[in-house]
Amino acid sequence: MEIIYWIGELSAILICLIAIDRIGNLPLTFLLTSFVLVQFVLFLSYILNEDSKQWMTFIMCLIWGLQDGTTNIQILETLSCEFENKSDPFAIFNMVQTFAVLFMYPVIDLVETND
Repeated sequence: MEIIYWIGELSAILICLIAIDRIGNLPLTFLLTSFVLVQFVLFLSYILNEDSKQWMTFIMCLIWGLQDGTTNIQILETLSCEFENKSDPFAIFNMVQTFAVLFMYPVIDLVETND
């Protein structure tokens, strides 16, 4: 399952980098938003369809990898193009991401201990 996730992630990175060069950042943002809507529909069909869970699991792993890769590329590309200083946006992003992870670990622990 993990290999399918990484195939999706690497495919998304390559597709996004080519799309950024050819169509630009704004059209890519609309394309990625439509991709998230497709992912949501597939997720709902995964939850509601009980007969075909096995093959849908592989598709969901691939879609998860594609979505993760496209989101990472979009965030990093926006940070590198929209700001004059090239190091401060990445430092702030890494700091916010670190604090979000630091905040989520106690929440996850709280949820797991309540089950």
